[in-house]
Amino acid sequence: MAGTYSFVGEDAGPPETAGRLLVVSHACTTVFAVAWEFALPLALLAAYSRHGEETLFAPAALTLAQTATTMGLAPAVGRRVDATERRRAMVCARAVQVSGTTASLVGVLLLNSSTRHRFSLLVLVLAGSCLETLGSLVTKSAPKKDWAPTIFEGDAYVEEQSRVTVRLSNVSQIAEVLGPFFGAVALAVAPRTGPVAVGAAAVLAELPAQLLLDALYAKSPELRRPRTLSEDDDASFLSLRSAWLASLSQPSGAALLTASFAMLFFTALAPHGAVLTAYLATRDVHPYAISLFRALGAAAGMTGISLFSTMTKTTPEKPKLFKPEIPGAAIASRVVAIREVAGVALALQASAAVVAAACLHIPHALVVFMAAVVLSRAGLYAYDVGYLELQQLLVDERDRAACSGVESALCGAAELGVAVYTLTACSDPRKFGSLANASATFVIASLLTFTFWAYFFHVHEHVHEHESQNHFHTAQQSRTLQEAGGDRTHVHVHYGGPRVSVQYHTHATPTAHTAMSPAHSHTHDHDAPL
Repeated sequence: MAGTYSFVGEDAGPPETAGRLLVVSHACTTVFAVAWEFALPLALLAAYSRHGEETLFAPAALTLAQTATTMGLAPAVGRRVDATERRRAMVCARAVQVSGTTASLVGVLLLNSSTRHRFSLLVLVLAGSCLETLGSLVTKSAPKKDWAPTIFEGDAYVEEQSRVTVRLSNVSQIAEVLGPFFGAVALAVAPRTGPVAVGAAAVLAELPAQLLLDALYAKSPELRRPRTLSEDDDASFLSLRSAWLASLSQPSGAALLTASFAMLFFTALAPHGAVLTAYLATRDVHPYAISLFRALGAAAGMTGISLFSTMTKTTPEKPKLFKPEIPGAAIASRVVAIREVAGVALALQASAAVVAAACLHIPHALVVFMAAVVLSRAGLYAYDVGYLELQQLLVDERDRAACSGVESALCGAAELGVAVYTLTACSDPRKFGSLANASATFVIASLLTFTFWAYFFHVHEHVHEHESQNHFHTAQQSRTLQEAGGDRTHVHVHYGGPRVSVQYHTHATPTAHTAMSPAHSHTHDHDAPL
């Protein structure tokens, strides 16, 4: 287009500016949104207490409303986003998020000042929170899972995409520390007006966040490239079926990765978790020690992210697997490196979780328990950034928001599951060991699921002798194949295990596991499973 240029064009140089815009925009959104998420339940609790009602009903209702919204609507919202032009989708999502935050803020203010219509005002707060949840599903995830891989698509920008992804992950981790700190300070300094300050900051921060993305969008033709769904895909707002099928039928087997990731959310072994914090308090752990414990958990998470970045760069590539000049070779090499290091990170987390659970059954081992929980955060966040990169590289660009929505729904279900299990079976602090055992079991299940995916995931070099093909390609792989020219050779990364076999857009027939036709030849130098 006239008057625009590409961040990744031949004359643009390293796309460092694009990465900075993404990171700063994500920071504006995340830090203050997390602060509001921290402050809102406390503001509700204070509003009821101020009128003589000591009850957890309002915060509990808030959590339930947010979780139910995520589980029920996140996949459908994601599917709709996939069918919408990127900037328009982001602007609409941000408008919904701001509207929801504003409604909740007004409801809290009215609850503080009046004893009338309390139920109606609580409904206003909950409705606003649900809107804020729906909007933030897009504003928090799209820069990481769609904008970054779109801008940095291709072999030439694999390393830059990885660097930006690590920075985005670090921003999210920092936000989990700075956000609650800002919220806590505001509430402590001004119990009545503190929520106003936090809510107003969360609303106002969305403006620079969107302006930065607008600048990035204007300079990047890749972001303006249309994402066309096939005629069989239903992109209506309530199309849950289409979103789930899009996730389950990914050629990369990404549904298994998503399941593995979601299992990690069934946990009570999180330093910042309310249940673990309450349990430590019942064991007479000093508040300063609990605060240090949470800080060490955050530091371990950032250390895990840093180590992951270092280890994936230094992991040696398998020799003679494919020629580096072949299209798709750099991406395939990155996937292999991520797969191996992510598996190690998840194994570290599983081992630490097992040790932590075991310590609860050993007298005088609480310090070792806390140390094991901190260590597990390094494995968790290393795996988190690896999972994010795999999603960026492997999920079809036309399905990224739908797959992200399915992920959010599954993570919400896991969080709801641990809450229900705690309330029904482990509310007594003496039974916290059972909750820790269940948490460790889910981490082990996550590791087994990831290992299953890794065993069936292959990388190989092959040739398409003409346009036809009877196996699945993502839109990115098809574009690489078309740009290859010549003998149409490329490095193909795919999952060869069991998955849902349905019509996948318009790039292949449904017979995903049939033998290859004579028009399609391979070199069978598969890399070894994890």
